Amino acid sequence: MARTPRETLLGGIVPEILRAADPAGLVSGVLGGGAPIGRCRAVAVGKAAAPMIGAAAGALGEQLEGAVVVAPPGGGHGPARAGLGRPGVEWLGADHPTPTPRNLAAAGRVRELVAGMGPGQTLLVLLSGGASAMLCLPREPLTLGDLASVTDALLRAGAPIGELNAVRKHCEVLKGGGLAAVRGAGGEGRIVSLILSDVLGDRLDVIGSGPTAPDPTTFADALGVLERRGALDASPAATDLLRRGAAGAEPETVKPGAPVWARVENRVIGSNRLALDAAAAACDAAGYAVLARREGVEGEAAVIGRELAAEARRLAAETGRRGAIVWGGETTVTVGDAPGLGGRNQELALACAIELDGVDGVTVLSFATDGRDGPTDAAGGVVDGSTAGAIRGAGIEPRDALARHDSYHALNRAGALVRTGPTGTNINDLMVALVG
Repeated sequence: MARTPRETLLGGIVPEILRAADPAGLVSGVLGGGAPIGRCRAVAVGKAAAPMIGAAAGALGEQLEGAVVVAPPGGGHGPARAGLGRPGVEWLGADHPTPTPRNLAAAGRVRELVAGMGPGQTLLVLLSGGASAMLCLPREPLTLGDLASVTDALLRAGAPIGELNAVRKHCEVLKGGGLAAVRGAGGEGRIVSLILSDVLGDRLDVIGSGPTAPDPTTFADALGVLERRGALDASPAATDLLRRGAAGAEPETVKPGAPVWARVENRVIGSNRLALDAAAAACDAAGYAVLARREGVEGEAAVIGRELAAEARRLAAETGRRGAIVWGGETTVTVGDAPGLGGRNQELALACAIELDGVDGVTVLSFATDGRDGPTDAAGGVVDGSTAGAIRGAGIEPRDALARHDSYHALNRAGALVRTGPTGTNINDLMVALVG
C-alpha cells in the first residue's frame, strides 16, 4: 500500500534528514580521514556533544588525553549515547536556552582544562547548537541571574540569534574568542574546532557565540540590541556593563587580527544546507520532485507559515502534479505577554493549517532538527487541509490559538504534533510541503 504524504514525511523524509546530519558520522569523516591532530585535549559543548566526542575518541584513540563534555542532561546525551565512558573524559550536564548554576559550573571547568594545557597539546573543540547557553561564564560583576534575565527578555522579544549572541559575547568571558584567548595564554598551543552550525549563514562568530572565532561586534552593538528590543531594564547591571564597554572602560572581545588566530582552525562540518540537500534527495526518492527550494528562511513564524502555504497552493494549482517545496532556516516568535505554549515550528505549522483549511492535496511539515521546538516535548508539526477543522472539533478556534501563541495545545488536540525525542544534532529547521 502506498504511503500517505504524512507517512512519507514522518517515516521517510525526517529519518533521512537526521541520518545526513548525524554528528558522529560528520566528525568521523574529518578525523577518521587522517586530519593531523596529535596529542590533544577536547572540549565538547552543545546538543550534539555526546556523539561528537564519541566519534572523536574512536578516531583519535590514545591521542585524546582528556576531555570535558558539556551536554543536556538526560535524553540519551551522556556516555552511553556516545559509547564512551573511559577515564579522563568528564561529563557535565547543562541547560538550554536559559543558563542555570550547572551551566556556570561546566563553563568554569572548561576554562580550567584549557588553562592547564601544555604547549605541545592541541585543543580540539567540538561545538554544536545550544553551546551559547551551556558555556556560560559571566563577566564581573554580572551574575547568573543577570544573564538569565537578559536572555529571557531577548527571547521573548523575538531577537534573532545574531543579536542575542552579540549581547552574550560582551557579558561573558569565554564567548567572542574568549576560549581561544584562554588557550592563547598557554603559549603556542594549537586549536582545532569542528563545528555543527545552527546559525544561518554559518557565521563563526555567532555559532556558540564564537568561543574560538574573532568577534566583529562591539559593546555599542550589544547595547543597541537591548535598546531596540526594549530590554534595557532586564538587568541594570548588564546594561551598565555594556554602557561602560561602549565608553571604552571595559576590554573588548577578541577581534580579527589578534595574534591568537594564527594558531586556530575553525571548520564547519555540518549546516542547514546539508539538511536541505538530504530533504530534497528524500523527496525525490519518494516520488516528489522538488519544485521550489529556499535557504536562509527567517522572520516571524506565522508570516513564514502563511507564505509557505500560499506557495504550496500556487504550485498545486499550476503544476497539477506531485511535487515538493523544501525550505530551511530558523524563524522567530515575538511572544510578548501571550500566555500560550509552543515553538517556532509549531507556530509556523498552525499558521499553515489555517491557510490550508479545507484545501486538498497539500501536507506541510515544519520541525526542529534537534527534536525540541521551544519549551515543549515536540519537534514541530505536520498539517494538511483537515487540521484546522480537527482543532475546531476539539473545541479550540485555530486563529485564537495562534493569537495566543498556543500552537502546542491546538496541534496536540488535532494529533498534528511531531515528536522525535532528542536527536543529538542541531542544524536549524526544515519545512517541507508535499503537493499532489
